[in-house]
Amino acid sequence: MQSRHEDYPIAEPVAPNRHGLWTLVAPLLALALGGLLVMYLIPDVKQRWGLREASVDAEAVYLKRKAELRAESEQAVDLLKDLDQRVQLVSLGFRTTVRKVVPTVVHLTNERKEVSYRTAGTGSGVIVKPNVILTNHHVVKSADRVMVTFPSGRKHLVDAKHLRLDDASDLAILILPPETPEAVQDEMKIVSEFADSDRDIQVGDWTLAIGSPLGLRQTVSQGILSATGRRLRSMDLVKLLQTDAAIHPGNSGGPLYDLVGRIVGINVAIASDNGSNQGIGFAIPSNVVKKNIEELYEFGEVRRGFLGIVLRDLSDEEREGLGGERHSGAVFISAVQPDSPASHAELLPGDVVLLVNEQKLDRYDSTFHFRQLIADFAPGAEISFRVLRTGNALEKRATVGKRPVDLKR
Repeated sequence: MQSRHEDYPIAEPVAPNRHGLWTLVAPLLALALGGLLVMYLIPDVKQRWGLREASVDAEAVYLKRKAELRAESEQAVDLLKDLDQRVQLVSLGFRTTVRKVVPTVVHLTNERKEVSYRTAGTGSGVIVKPNVILTNHHVVKSADRVMVTFPSGRKHLVDAKHLRLDDASDLAILILPPETPEAVQDEMKIVSEFADSDRDIQVGDWTLAIGSPLGLRQTVSQGILSATGRRLRSMDLVKLLQTDAAIHPGNSGGPLYDLVGRIVGINVAIASDNGSNQGIGFAIPSNVVKKNIEELYEFGEVRRGFLGIVLRDLSDEEREGLGGERHSGAVFISAVQPDSPASHAELLPGDVVLLVNEQKLDRYDSTFHFRQLIADFAPGAEISFRVLRTGNALEKRATVGKRPVDLKR
């Protein structure tokens, strides 16, 4: 008989499972670490993803801008081709104008005799009539003779007795005598025409100055008409044109042209704080020039009107006293010369002049405008005035006299 133990064997004791707890903890730890890792990496991933997106966007911007630049460049090439044609036309216009007028622009040398002849100055001139050269008074002032150098290089001496001068407008003409050699007269057959400086030109128009700056003959400079109505103290009866075409010593007396080769002015001065060109040059308007050279040619002088009065502008207080006329141009007569056209017209000191031949005076430059108006009348002309005398409006008439040549103001 078997024992009971033999019938039911006893199980051997099982050793404890050391990995069971780790098995439970490890996944939890891994999960926690993974979460931490994810939490750590997410911002970096987001940042990297954002940078990638920004890079993609930037690349798209670059590509777009590159395409725009290429398109603009191609468009610019086409535009430049078109503009080049236009620029060539403008350049061709300049060339053609210069070629048209160059034969009429001469170089002048003022020669004075001491023991022998010496050069006292140089300048420019322009042929405006057959055998008539126009220049500035200050170019040929006090000359004993004038050397004319034509564009061809031909030189010809002319005695100063053939000059006719007008200091007030700084203009002069040199009239070649009939005995001038035929070859020289041939040089004088091509003349420059004048523009109407009151109608044909406007601020901003192209201008070409031609002359002999610093003795460099046939020099051409280009600019625009910068302004009109400029005044210089040395030329109290002329309102000047302003240009930025380069004008230097030696350009004086030379022409300022428009783009079709018409004289719009005669170069006369520059404004500068160092004596050299700074882009501000002045020219006598062509309409003033035409009128004065006709007077010089016909009469040997420029005849100007004269009244014989001393003027001044009104003070602000005096202007307020004019009542309804305070916004108008007006001049105050401070003195009247005895036995003058003004005295014969019964104009009196203290009179305020408002109108000349029904024309209003410039509100901001009345005295200059009045003097200019009177000077422009030919001697013997009958003119009317509206004056205020002790508050009463009067009409006066005067016969203009002849302005003395040496009268400055």
